[in-house]
Amino acid sequence: MRRSFWLLLAAVFWLAACASPAAAPATQAPAQPAEQRPAAQPTEAPAAPAQPAPAATLAPLPTGVPPKLNPPRSGGVLNPPTNVPTPGNNPAGIEVKRDFWREDVSTNRPPARYDHAFAFEFEVYTMITFGGRAQSTLGDTWITEGAGWSQLSPKVTPSPRFGAAAVYESTYPLIFGGQSDNQFFSDVWKYKSPPNAWEQIATTGNAPAPRVGASIGVETNPLREPYHNLLFVTHGYSDRAYFNDTFVLDLTTNTWEEISPVNRPSKRKGQAGAFDARQGKLFLFGGQDVAGNLMGDLWELDPAKRIWTKIPPSRVQPSPRSGASLTYDFNRRLWLFGGETNNGMTNELWMYDIASKQWSLIDASNKPSARSRHKSACSYDGESCYIFGGQNANGNALNDLWIYTP
Repeated sequence: MRRSFWLLLAAVFWLAACASPAAAPATQAPAQPAEQRPAAQPTEAPAAPAQPAPAATLAPLPTGVPPKLNPPRSGGVLNPPTNVPTPGNNPAGIEVKRDFWREDVSTNRPPARYDHAFAFEFEVYTMITFGGRAQSTLGDTWITEGAGWSQLSPKVTPSPRFGAAAVYESTYPLIFGGQSDNQFFSDVWKYKSPPNAWEQIATTGNAPAPRVGASIGVETNPLREPYHNLLFVTHGYSDRAYFNDTFVLDLTTNTWEEISPVNRPSKRKGQAGAFDARQGKLFLFGGQDVAGNLMGDLWELDPAKRIWTKIPPSRVQPSPRSGASLTYDFNRRLWLFGGETNNGMTNELWMYDIASKQWSLIDASNKPSARSRHKSACSYDGESCYIFGGQNANGNALNDLWIYTP
């Protein structure tokens, strides 16, 4: 009965609404927004200038593409390149590009160190460091995978050493050479996880002499038939000699070969080296010669042709220095940071464009302190570069990690 009553009442209201159709337009017209009026009515055109302009609407980003933000990372604002005079050995009118540094604030950092081995796996953003020295020679292994540092406890590990060179081969970090308190090395080690152990690679062939401070790089070329990864080693020094020889280790057969390229750079220590993985070229910058003179020359090795080429100086370039770091990104740029110059330690950051063969000085806010004997690496896309550790002008070891964002 109650349900029938409500149905009857609803029908009465419906009939009442249908009986007065002229009222509907009068009540609906004021509520219609001006933007919803038909565009075909020409009488609306003259009134358009008197109306406030509608707010701009941004087009939506394609699915799966995050917005690319560009706020200051460490203070300051993004500025275009400018021409400014600079002190020291660099001429006035140098191109300066302003970008940003920020310091990693992880609390569980490795102890301070310099002359350590340091490598970056750019596909999964993993950094690993081994050994180095501070108050004593170190033999510990640390890794970071985006959530701070963690110390590893490998089942097998190389002996403590400093001045070993490190690089990633596929997904495995390699270290070569180095020096303990009373011994120089020419061994090659690979870290695997699992089983959380360093593994010494048993090599054959004509191996390099034991040395510290070598420059190395790995060429990974899946188009090569048969497919082999190659480890290149050049320069460095020991208590007996400075070196300017070049060797290649076939990481499939584990066989060493000296390639004896022509027109090689002079013997030196403290040089900065980086490998262009896209073109398979090894770059070398600066260092200190046998007489103790600082150098500022840039060299390129083409291992396939077995030729070293000295790159002519550009209009502006870094002053001579030793103990700087050099790293490469896949935009074919080299990044040079720090080192010890004739005017003392520096915290300059330089970028070398391989295609144009030009240097640019990078002026960024909140820089890392001046240092040498630190290590650096860049991400695959060149969006981030990393500086870790080193030694400051007072001789103190450092353990800060800095991230540079172009």
